[in-house]
Amino acid sequence: MKNKNLSKNLITFLSSAIGAIYLIYYILRASTDVVASDYIRIIYYYLHDVNDLTYLKSWEFIVSIPFNFLARKINVVFFNYSVYFDKILGVIGLFIFNSVIIKYVFENYNKKSIIKFLTIGLTFISFSLMSWEMILNGTGYSHFITVGLIAVIIYLYDKIIKTYISKKQFDKKNIFIYIMVLIFTSLIFAGQYVVSYSFSLFIFSFTYFIYFFKFNKHSKNENVNNLFIWIILIVLPIILILCYYKSYNSSEFMEIVGKTDISLIELLKSDLIFPIKFLLKSLASSIIGVETLNYALLFYTINNNFILILGFIYLLIILLTLYFIIKYKLINKNLFAVVFLFIGAANYGMIFLARFGFLRDDYGMSSRYSIQYMFLTIGIILILSYIIDNSLLDNKKNKYVYYIKNVVLMFFMLFILYGHLITNIDEIYKSDYRKEAYEKLENIALHYE
Repeated sequence: MKNKNLSKNLITFLSSAIGAIYLIYYILRASTDVVASDYIRIIYYYLHDVNDLTYLKSWEFIVSIPFNFLARKINVVFFNYSVYFDKILGVIGLFIFNSVIIKYVFENYNKKSIIKFLTIGLTFISFSLMSWEMILNGTGYSHFITVGLIAVIIYLYDKIIKTYISKKQFDKKNIFIYIMVLIFTSLIFAGQYVVSYSFSLFIFSFTYFIYFFKFNKHSKNENVNNLFIWIILIVLPIILILCYYKSYNSSEFMEIVGKTDISLIELLKSDLIFPIKFLLKSLASSIIGVETLNYALLFYTINNNFILILGFIYLLIILLTLYFIIKYKLINKNLFAVVFLFIGAANYGMIFLARFGFLRDDYGMSSRYSIQYMFLTIGIILILSYIIDNSLLDNKKNKYVYYIKNVVLMFFMLFILYGHLITNIDEIYKSDYRKEAYEKLENIALHYE
Protein backbone atom coordinates (compact mmCIF):
# COMPACT_ATOMS: atom_id res chain seq x y z
CA MET A 1 0.00 0.00 0.00
CA LYS A 2 2.85 2.37 0.87
CA ASN A 3 4.56 1.63 -2.44
CA LYS A 4 1.31 2.32 -4.28
CA ASN A 5 0.84 5.68 -2.55
CA LEU A 6 4.49 6.53 -3.20
CA SER A 7 4.01 5.75 -6.88
CA LYS A 8 0.91 7.98 -7.05
CA ASN A 9 2.68 10.85 -5.30
CA LEU A 10 5.68 10.46 -7.60
CA ILE A 11 3.48 10.61 -10.71
CA THR A 12 1.65 13.65 -9.30
CA PHE A 13 4.97 15.40 -8.67
CA LEU A 14 6.46 14.46 -12.04
CA SER A 15 3.42 15.57 -14.03
CA SER A 16 3.42 18.96 -12.30
CA ALA A 17 7.22 19.23 -12.61
CA ILE A 18 7.05 18.56 -16.38
CA GLY A 19 4.36 21.24 -16.73
CA ALA A 20 6.48 23.69 -14.71
CA ILE A 21 9.57 23.00 -16.84
CA TYR A 22 7.48 23.57 -19.97
CA LEU A 23 6.34 26.98 -18.67
CA ILE A 24 9.84 28.01 -17.61
CA TYR A 25 11.08 27.08 -21.08
CA TYR A 26 8.36 29.26 -22.60
CA ILE A 27 9.15 32.18 -20.26
CA LEU A 28 12.86 32.10 -21.16
CA ARG A 29 12.09 31.74 -24.86
CA ALA A 30 9.37 34.40 -25.11
CA SER A 31 10.46 37.17 -22.72
CA THR A 32 13.32 39.03 -21.08
CA ASP A 33 13.90 40.31 -17.56
CA VAL A 34 12.15 43.65 -18.08
CA VAL A 35 9.19 45.38 -16.47
CA ALA A 36 6.33 45.78 -18.95
CA SER A 37 2.58 46.02 -19.45
CA ASP A 38 0.47 46.06 -16.26
CA TYR A 39 3.60 45.85 -14.14
CA ILE A 40 4.34 49.53 -14.71
CA ARG A 41 0.89 50.52 -13.47
CA ILE A 42 1.14 48.27 -10.40
CA ILE A 43 4.61 49.46 -9.42
CA TYR A 44 3.75 53.11 -9.96
CA TYR A 45 0.41 53.04 -8.20
CA TYR A 46 0.74 50.38 -5.48
CA LEU A 47 4.32 49.30 -4.99
CA HIS A 48 6.61 52.21 -5.77
CA ASP A 49 8.31 51.70 -2.40
CA VAL A 50 8.81 48.16 -1.11
CA ASN A 51 9.10 49.49 2.43
CA ASP A 52 5.85 51.46 2.25
CA LEU A 53 3.34 49.43 4.24
CA THR A 54 0.70 52.17 4.32
CA TYR A 55 -1.81 49.99 2.48
CA LEU A 56 -1.49 47.26 5.11
CA LYS A 57 -2.62 49.68 7.82
CA SER A 58 -5.98 50.40 6.20
CA TRP A 59 -8.93 48.50 4.76
CA GLU A 60 -7.29 48.77 1.35
CA PHE A 61 -4.85 45.97 2.24
CA ILE A 62 -7.08 43.17 0.84
CA VAL A 63 -7.36 44.76 -2.61
CA SER A 64 -3.63 45.52 -2.62
CA ILE A 65 -2.86 41.82 -1.97
CA PRO A 66 -0.44 41.86 1.01
CA PHE A 67 1.69 39.04 -0.41
CA ASN A 68 2.79 41.45 -3.15
CA PHE A 69 4.70 43.49 -0.59
CA LEU A 70 6.54 40.49 0.83
CA ALA A 71 7.36 39.09 -2.62
CA ARG A 72 8.60 42.46 -3.85
CA LYS A 73 10.77 42.93 -0.75
CA ILE A 74 12.36 39.49 -1.21
CA ASN A 75 12.85 40.22 -4.90
CA VAL A 76 14.60 43.54 -4.30
CA VAL A 77 16.81 42.32 -1.44
CA PHE A 78 17.89 38.94 -2.83
CA PHE A 79 17.49 39.23 -6.60
CA ASN A 80 18.16 42.91 -7.27
CA TYR A 81 14.61 43.15 -8.61
CA SER A 82 14.18 40.48 -11.26
CA VAL A 83 10.88 40.04 -13.11
CA TYR A 84 11.95 36.44 -13.75
CA PHE A 85 11.63 35.87 -9.99
CA ASP A 86 7.95 36.86 -10.09
CA LYS A 87 7.33 34.72 -13.16
CA ILE A 88 8.82 31.67 -11.46
CA LEU A 89 6.61 32.33 -8.41
CA GLY A 90 3.66 32.08 -10.79
CA VAL A 91 4.91 28.72 -12.06
CA ILE A 92 5.12 27.49 -8.45
CA GLY A 93 1.48 28.52 -7.95
CA LEU A 94 0.41 26.46 -10.97
CA PHE A 95 2.55 23.57 -9.70
CA ILE A 96 0.47 23.57 -6.50
CA PHE A 97 -2.77 23.89 -8.48
CA ASN A 98 -2.05 20.94 -10.76
CA SER A 99 -0.65 18.76 -7.95
CA VAL A 100 -3.86 19.10 -5.93
CA ILE A 101 -6.01 18.21 -8.96
CA ILE A 102 -3.95 15.15 -9.91
CA LYS A 103 -3.90 14.02 -6.27
CA TYR A 104 -7.70 14.21 -6.29
CA VAL A 105 -7.82 12.19 -9.52
CA PHE A 106 -5.75 9.37 -8.02
CA GLU A 107 -7.96 9.29 -4.92
CA ASN A 108 -11.34 9.34 -6.69
CA TYR A 109 -10.99 7.65 -10.09
CA ASN A 110 -10.55 3.94 -10.71
CA LYS A 111 -9.82 3.03 -14.33
CA LYS A 112 -6.13 3.29 -15.23
CA SER A 113 -6.94 4.61 -18.70
CA ILE A 114 -9.04 7.46 -17.25
CA ILE A 115 -6.37 8.32 -14.66
CA LYS A 116 -3.68 8.45 -17.36
CA PHE A 117 -5.90 10.59 -19.59
CA LEU A 118 -6.70 13.02 -16.76
CA THR A 119 -3.08 13.21 -15.57
CA ILE A 120 -1.87 14.20 -19.03
CA GLY A 121 -4.90 16.26 -20.08
CA LEU A 122 -5.37 18.27 -16.89
CA THR A 123 -1.64 18.95 -16.56
CA PHE A 124 -1.71 20.26 -20.11
CA ILE A 125 -4.61 22.60 -19.23
CA SER A 126 -3.12 23.73 -15.90
CA PHE A 127 0.08 24.85 -17.64
CA SER A 128 -1.60 25.96 -20.86
CA LEU A 129 -0.34 29.03 -22.70
CA MET A 130 -3.92 30.33 -22.86
CA SER A 131 -2.74 32.62 -20.04
CA TRP A 132 0.43 33.69 -21.90
CA GLU A 133 0.02 37.37 -20.97
CA MET A 134 -0.23 36.67 -17.24
CA ILE A 135 2.68 34.24 -17.50
CA LEU A 136 5.00 36.63 -19.34
CA ASN A 137 4.41 40.06 -17.83
CA GLY A 138 5.15 38.94 -14.26
CA THR A 139 2.03 40.35 -12.61
CA GLY A 140 0.31 36.99 -12.65
CA TYR A 141 2.28 35.36 -9.82
CA SER A 142 -0.18 36.26 -7.04
CA HIS A 143 -3.06 35.08 -9.24
CA PHE A 144 -1.39 31.75 -9.98
CA ILE A 145 -0.56 31.18 -6.32
CA THR A 146 -4.16 32.09 -5.48
CA VAL A 147 -5.62 29.46 -7.84
CA GLY A 148 -3.24 26.92 -6.29
CA LEU A 149 -4.56 27.76 -2.83
CA ILE A 150 -8.17 27.73 -4.10
CA ALA A 151 -7.58 24.17 -5.31
CA VAL A 152 -6.35 23.29 -1.78
CA ILE A 153 -9.48 24.90 -0.27
CA ILE A 154 -11.85 22.99 -2.57
CA TYR A 155 -9.94 19.74 -1.97
CA LEU A 156 -10.36 20.17 1.81
CA TYR A 157 -14.01 21.20 1.41
CA ASP A 158 -14.68 18.06 -0.63
CA LYS A 159 -13.16 15.91 2.12
CA ILE A 160 -15.14 17.69 4.85
CA ILE A 161 -18.50 17.22 3.12
CA LYS A 162 -17.82 13.61 2.10
CA THR A 163 -16.81 12.73 5.67
CA TYR A 164 -20.00 14.29 6.98
CA ILE A 165 -22.13 12.41 4.43
CA SER A 166 -20.58 9.06 5.34
CA LYS A 167 -20.14 9.47 9.11
CA LYS A 168 -22.69 12.20 9.96
CA GLN A 169 -19.86 13.97 11.77
CA PHE A 170 -17.31 16.58 10.78
CA ASP A 171 -13.60 15.91 10.64
CA LYS A 172 -12.50 18.71 12.98
CA LYS A 173 -8.87 18.54 11.89
CA ASN A 174 -9.77 19.17 8.25
CA ILE A 175 -12.28 21.83 9.32
CA PHE A 176 -9.55 23.73 11.16
CA ILE A 177 -7.08 23.50 8.26
CA TYR A 178 -9.82 24.50 5.80
CA ILE A 179 -10.77 27.61 7.80
CA MET A 180 -7.15 28.70 8.22
CA VAL A 181 -6.31 28.25 4.52
CA LEU A 182 -9.55 29.98 3.47
CA ILE A 183 -8.92 33.04 5.66
CA PHE A 184 -5.21 33.17 4.79
CA THR A 185 -5.88 32.93 1.05
CA SER A 186 -8.71 35.48 1.11
CA LEU A 187 -6.86 38.15 3.08
CA ILE A 188 -3.29 37.70 1.84
CA PHE A 189 -3.48 36.46 -1.76
CA ALA A 190 -6.89 36.40 -3.41
CA GLY A 191 -7.99 39.99 -4.05
CA GLN A 192 -11.09 39.93 -6.29
CA TYR A 193 -10.94 36.13 -6.61
CA VAL A 194 -12.41 35.89 -3.12
CA VAL A 195 -15.84 36.79 -4.49
CA SER A 196 -16.27 33.87 -6.89
CA TYR A 197 -14.96 31.04 -4.72
CA SER A 198 -16.42 32.35 -1.45
CA PHE A 199 -19.82 32.80 -3.10
CA SER A 200 -19.58 29.24 -4.44
CA LEU A 201 -18.65 27.84 -1.02
CA PHE A 202 -21.55 29.73 0.57
CA ILE A 203 -24.06 28.34 -1.96
CA PHE A 204 -22.92 24.74 -1.48
CA SER A 205 -22.67 24.97 2.32
CA PHE A 206 -26.11 26.55 2.61
CA THR A 207 -27.63 23.93 0.28
CA TYR A 208 -26.09 21.04 2.20
CA PHE A 209 -27.18 22.58 5.50
CA ILE A 210 -30.82 22.81 4.36
CA TYR A 211 -30.73 19.29 2.97
CA PHE A 212 -29.23 17.58 6.02
CA PHE A 213 -31.25 19.41 8.65
CA LYS A 214 -34.59 19.50 6.87
CA PHE A 215 -34.75 16.24 4.98
CA ASN A 216 -32.48 13.92 6.97
CA LYS A 217 -33.59 12.45 10.26
CA HIS A 218 -30.76 13.07 12.70
CA SER A 219 -30.88 13.08 16.44
CA LYS A 220 -31.30 16.45 18.14
CA ASN A 221 -27.93 16.12 19.90
CA GLU A 222 -26.22 15.38 16.64
CA ASN A 223 -27.82 18.40 14.98
CA VAL A 224 -26.79 20.70 17.83
CA ASN A 225 -23.22 19.40 17.84
CA ASN A 226 -22.83 20.06 14.10
CA LEU A 227 -24.85 23.26 13.92
CA PHE A 228 -21.97 25.51 15.01
CA ILE A 229 -19.68 24.13 12.30
CA TRP A 230 -22.41 24.53 9.66
CA ILE A 231 -22.82 28.18 10.70
CA ILE A 232 -19.07 28.73 10.24
CA LEU A 233 -19.12 27.04 6.81
CA ILE A 234 -22.03 29.25 5.72
CA VAL A 235 -21.16 32.57 7.32
CA LEU A 236 -17.38 32.72 6.91
CA PRO A 237 -17.42 33.01 3.07
CA ILE A 238 -19.94 35.87 3.30
CA ILE A 239 -17.79 37.68 5.87
CA LEU A 240 -14.77 37.36 3.56
CA ILE A 241 -16.75 38.77 0.61
CA LEU A 242 -17.92 41.72 2.73
CA CYS A 243 -14.33 42.34 3.85
CA TYR A 244 -13.23 42.44 0.21
CA TYR A 245 -15.94 44.94 -0.76
CA LYS A 246 -15.12 47.08 2.25
CA SER A 247 -11.51 47.09 1.06
CA TYR A 248 -12.56 47.77 -2.54
CA ASN A 249 -14.71 50.74 -1.54
CA SER A 250 -11.86 52.12 0.59
CA SER A 251 -9.47 52.10 -2.36
CA GLU A 252 -8.70 54.88 -4.79
CA PHE A 253 -8.33 53.60 -8.32
CA MET A 254 -7.10 55.30 -11.44
CA GLU A 255 -9.69 56.15 -14.06
CA ILE A 256 -10.09 53.29 -16.51
CA VAL A 257 -9.79 54.56 -20.07
CA GLY A 258 -12.60 53.52 -22.38
CA LYS A 259 -15.09 52.40 -19.74
CA THR A 260 -18.50 54.11 -19.85
CA ASP A 261 -20.93 54.76 -17.00
CA ILE A 262 -23.78 52.90 -18.68
CA SER A 263 -25.81 50.68 -16.36
CA LEU A 264 -26.64 47.07 -17.14
CA ILE A 265 -30.35 47.93 -17.46
CA GLU A 266 -29.60 50.69 -19.97
CA LEU A 267 -27.37 48.34 -21.94
CA LEU A 268 -30.02 45.61 -22.10
CA LYS A 269 -32.63 48.14 -23.27
CA SER A 270 -30.39 49.28 -26.12
CA ASP A 271 -28.84 45.93 -27.07
CA LEU A 272 -30.36 42.76 -25.67
CA ILE A 273 -28.05 40.57 -27.78
CA PHE A 274 -24.84 42.09 -26.34
CA PRO A 275 -24.62 39.84 -23.22
CA ILE A 276 -25.17 36.73 -25.37
CA LYS A 277 -22.38 37.70 -27.77
CA PHE A 278 -20.13 38.61 -24.83
CA LEU A 279 -20.72 35.21 -23.23
CA LEU A 280 -20.29 33.17 -26.43
CA LYS A 281 -17.07 34.97 -27.37
CA SER A 282 -15.72 34.54 -23.84
CA LEU A 283 -16.55 30.83 -24.01
CA ALA A 284 -14.87 30.54 -27.42
CA SER A 285 -11.67 32.02 -25.99
CA SER A 286 -11.71 29.19 -23.41
CA ILE A 287 -11.41 26.67 -26.24
CA ILE A 288 -8.93 28.53 -28.47
CA GLY A 289 -6.86 31.46 -27.19
CA VAL A 290 -7.91 34.95 -28.20
CA GLU A 291 -4.57 35.73 -29.88
CA THR A 292 -4.87 32.62 -32.02
CA LEU A 293 -8.45 33.50 -32.95
CA ASN A 294 -7.52 37.10 -33.77
CA TYR A 295 -4.65 35.90 -35.94
CA ALA A 296 -7.06 33.68 -37.88
CA LEU A 297 -9.50 36.61 -38.20
CA LEU A 298 -6.76 38.86 -39.50
CA PHE A 299 -5.95 36.48 -42.34
CA TYR A 300 -9.62 35.70 -43.04
CA THR A 301 -9.22 32.03 -42.08
CA ILE A 302 -12.31 32.42 -39.91
CA ASN A 303 -14.95 35.07 -39.28
CA ASN A 304 -16.86 36.33 -36.24
CA ASN A 305 -19.63 33.79 -36.83
CA PHE A 306 -17.10 30.99 -36.35
CA ILE A 307 -16.19 32.39 -32.92
CA LEU A 308 -19.86 32.59 -31.92
CA ILE A 309 -20.45 29.00 -33.12
CA LEU A 310 -17.38 27.82 -31.20
CA GLY A 311 -18.72 29.48 -28.06
CA PHE A 312 -22.16 27.98 -28.65
CA ILE A 313 -20.69 24.45 -28.94
CA TYR A 314 -18.87 24.96 -25.65
CA LEU A 315 -22.11 26.22 -24.08
CA LEU A 316 -23.86 23.01 -25.19
CA ILE A 317 -21.07 20.96 -23.56
CA ILE A 318 -21.56 22.95 -20.33
CA LEU A 319 -25.33 22.40 -20.37
CA LEU A 320 -24.86 18.68 -21.02
CA THR A 321 -22.46 18.51 -18.07
CA LEU A 322 -25.02 20.24 -15.84
CA TYR A 323 -27.64 17.74 -16.98
CA PHE A 324 -25.36 14.86 -15.94
CA ILE A 325 -24.65 16.49 -12.58
CA ILE A 326 -28.38 16.65 -11.82
CA LYS A 327 -29.29 13.25 -13.31
CA TYR A 328 -26.56 11.26 -11.54
CA LYS A 329 -26.47 13.42 -8.37
CA LEU A 330 -22.77 14.14 -8.83
CA ILE A 331 -22.78 16.95 -6.26
CA ASN A 332 -22.18 14.34 -3.58
CA LYS A 333 -20.10 11.93 -5.63
CA ASN A 334 -17.77 14.43 -7.34
CA LEU A 335 -18.14 17.62 -5.31
CA PHE A 336 -14.59 18.83 -6.07
CA ALA A 337 -15.35 18.97 -9.81
CA VAL A 338 -18.81 20.50 -9.34
CA VAL A 339 -17.42 23.32 -7.18
CA PHE A 340 -14.71 23.93 -9.79
CA LEU A 341 -17.40 24.22 -12.45
CA PHE A 342 -19.46 26.57 -10.29
CA ILE A 343 -16.46 28.83 -9.57
CA GLY A 344 -15.64 28.96 -13.27
CA ALA A 345 -19.23 29.93 -14.15
CA ALA A 346 -19.18 32.61 -11.42
CA ASN A 347 -15.95 34.00 -12.91
CA TYR A 348 -17.61 34.42 -16.31
CA GLY A 349 -20.42 36.35 -14.64
CA MET A 350 -18.03 38.54 -12.64
CA ILE A 351 -15.97 39.42 -15.70
CA PHE A 352 -19.10 40.38 -17.63
CA LEU A 353 -20.36 42.59 -14.78
CA ALA A 354 -16.94 44.25 -14.46
CA ARG A 355 -16.35 44.74 -18.20
CA PHE A 356 -19.66 45.27 -20.00
CA GLY A 357 -19.16 49.02 -19.55
CA PHE A 358 -16.51 48.98 -22.28
CA LEU A 359 -19.33 48.17 -24.75
CA ARG A 360 -17.17 45.61 -26.55
CA ASP A 361 -18.56 42.10 -26.85
CA ASP A 362 -15.02 40.70 -27.21
CA TYR A 363 -13.69 42.23 -23.97
CA GLY A 364 -14.12 38.95 -22.08
CA MET A 365 -11.77 37.18 -24.49
CA SER A 366 -8.56 38.58 -23.01
CA SER A 367 -5.87 36.01 -22.18
CA ARG A 368 -5.62 37.52 -18.71
CA TYR A 369 -9.00 35.98 -17.88
CA SER A 370 -8.04 32.46 -19.00
CA ILE A 371 -6.85 31.53 -15.53
CA GLN A 372 -10.34 32.28 -14.18
CA TYR A 373 -12.08 30.42 -17.01
CA MET A 374 -9.79 27.42 -16.42
CA PHE A 375 -11.86 26.31 -13.41
CA LEU A 376 -14.88 25.64 -15.62
CA THR A 377 -12.83 23.71 -18.19
CA ILE A 378 -11.24 21.46 -15.57
CA GLY A 379 -14.58 20.93 -13.83
CA ILE A 380 -16.18 19.76 -17.09
CA ILE A 381 -13.38 17.32 -17.91
CA LEU A 382 -13.40 15.89 -14.37
CA ILE A 383 -17.17 15.35 -14.46
CA LEU A 384 -17.34 13.81 -17.94
CA SER A 385 -14.39 11.55 -17.05
CA TYR A 386 -16.11 10.53 -13.81
CA ILE A 387 -19.18 9.46 -15.80
CA ILE A 388 -17.05 7.24 -18.04
CA ASP A 389 -14.95 5.98 -15.12
CA ASN A 390 -18.03 4.81 -13.20
CA SER A 391 -19.93 3.52 -16.26
CA LEU A 392 -22.89 5.75 -15.42
CA LEU A 393 -24.08 5.62 -19.03
CA ASP A 394 -24.16 1.83 -19.00
CA ASN A 395 -26.99 0.48 -21.15
CA LYS A 396 -27.56 -3.19 -20.33
CA LYS A 397 -29.99 -3.63 -23.21
CA ASN A 398 -27.71 -2.19 -25.86
CA LYS A 399 -23.94 -2.11 -25.36
CA TYR A 400 -23.42 -0.26 -28.63
CA VAL A 401 -25.42 2.71 -27.30
CA TYR A 402 -23.26 2.70 -24.17
CA TYR A 403 -20.01 2.77 -26.19
CA ILE A 404 -21.32 5.47 -28.53
CA LYS A 405 -22.25 7.70 -25.58
CA ASN A 406 -18.80 7.25 -24.05
CA VAL A 407 -17.15 8.05 -27.38
CA VAL A 408 -19.21 11.24 -27.61
CA LEU A 409 -18.13 12.32 -24.11
CA MET A 410 -14.51 11.55 -24.93
CA PHE A 411 -14.84 13.53 -28.16
CA PHE A 412 -16.07 16.59 -26.21
CA MET A 413 -13.07 16.40 -23.88
CA LEU A 414 -10.63 15.92 -26.77
CA PHE A 415 -12.30 18.86 -28.52
CA ILE A 416 -11.43 21.09 -25.54
CA LEU A 417 -7.88 19.71 -25.34
CA TYR A 418 -7.39 20.15 -29.09
CA GLY A 419 -8.25 23.83 -28.76
CA HIS A 420 -5.59 24.18 -26.06
CA LEU A 421 -3.12 22.31 -28.28
CA ILE A 422 -3.73 24.71 -31.19
CA THR A 423 -3.23 27.67 -28.86
CA ASN A 424 -0.02 26.26 -27.37
CA ILE A 425 1.48 25.51 -30.79
CA ASP A 426 0.61 29.02 -31.96
CA GLU A 427 2.11 30.62 -28.83
CA ILE A 428 5.34 28.63 -29.13
CA TYR A 429 5.55 29.72 -32.77
CA LYS A 430 5.06 33.36 -31.74
CA SER A 431 7.44 33.18 -28.78
CA ASP A 432 10.46 34.39 -30.77
CA TYR A 433 8.52 37.45 -31.90
CA ARG A 434 7.38 38.13 -28.35
CA LYS A 435 10.97 37.98 -27.13
CA GLU A 436 12.01 40.38 -29.88
CA ALA A 437 9.34 42.83 -28.68
CA TYR A 438 10.57 42.50 -25.09
CA GLU A 439 14.18 43.12 -26.19
CA LYS A 440 13.10 46.33 -27.95
CA LEU A 441 11.21 47.38 -24.85
CA GLU A 442 14.23 46.63 -22.69
CA ASN A 443 16.43 48.78 -24.90
CA ILE A 444 13.92 51.63 -24.72
CA ALA A 445 13.64 51.32 -20.93
CA LEU A 446 17.43 51.53 -20.45
CA HIS A 447 17.61 54.78 -22.44
CA TYR A 448 14.33 56.35 -21.31
CA GLU A 449 14.49 59.82 -19.79
